Amino acid sequence: MKKILIVIPLILGVLVFADYHGWLGVKKSSELDYFSLTFMAEDEDTGQRITDFFINCTRRGSREACSIESGLNQQTRKIKFGVIKNTERSWLFDRGEQIIGIDDVDVYLMFIHPDYERRTYTYSMKELLAMQGRITTVKLRKSTHE
Repeated sequence: MKKILIVIPLILGVLVFADYHGWLGVKKSSELDYFSLTFMAEDEDTGQRITDFFINCTRRGSREACSIESGLNQQTRKIKFGVIKNTERSWLFDRGEQIIGIDDVDVYLMFIHPDYERRTYTYSMKELLAMQGRITTVKLRKSTHE
């Protein structure tokens, strides 16, 4: 009886160890995933928030690099990017995930409002991924055209 109490945990420990190292097989999958970013615009001189602005996002070879979602209110805009996410999973463990196709990809975000000059910011996809979960504020300069 004592031998069984020692052998069973030992076997379970070996199985967990082997699964952790992927020796018992790893399931790999790729799926389309999305991440969202929220932006707010402010007047460059007064710091006053700007409502009803638009965002146009492009990248080389694509006029539509993101989709526009409704913002939290009139003062914010939310955009969504699609990415391919590779995941690896064993029986017990998530072995990690990797977002592919983001190296050396620049995205151009143009902020547009009829009373302000258009301003374009260039971000890498890695920078955009790091901006998730917070509201990013951009500064716009009042237009001198009447």
